[in-house]
Amino acid sequence: MRELGANVLRVYNIPPRWFLDMVHDREMKVLVDVPWNKHLSFDSGPRREEAREAVRKAVAACSRHPAVFAFSIANEIPPDIIRWTGARAAADFIDELVFVAKRVDPGCLCTYSNFLRRNFCIRARWTSSRSTCTCIRSRLLKITWRDCK
Repeated sequence: MRELGANVLRVYNIPPRWFLDMVHDREMKVLVDVPWNKHLSFDSGPRREEAREAVRKAVAACSRHPAVFAFSIANEIPPDIIRWTGARAAADFIDELVFVAKRVDPGCLCTYSNFLRRNFCIRARWTSSRSTCTCIRSRLLKITWRDCK
């Protein structure tokens, strides 16, 4: 993959350390998509705790490894879930998941991507006053590892 010009791999499960080591040896990075049930409504306490625990577990397993580019906290939460939960409540919960990740690894980069249709957009509210949080709208902004050096 490196020979084809790829420099970041996206994985949908928590990668083992040996895999991260192998990626690092090849001078590549990994975008870890945190596995939790994003397709289900997260308006109940147990489902929210399941998501928090998934984020804690993923970040702890990969914490501070040089091959980790970022953690995708949530990805394209279905429109019906956003309608049911409400955009503000969904955005607040994503903020909460970012803070869960930051408690485990304060230097980690977190991202969320969503549908580009206006009525489904969750606006990121992280500002310079919250310098510990970083959000990339991955469908709007394409970043390579070289851009982050």
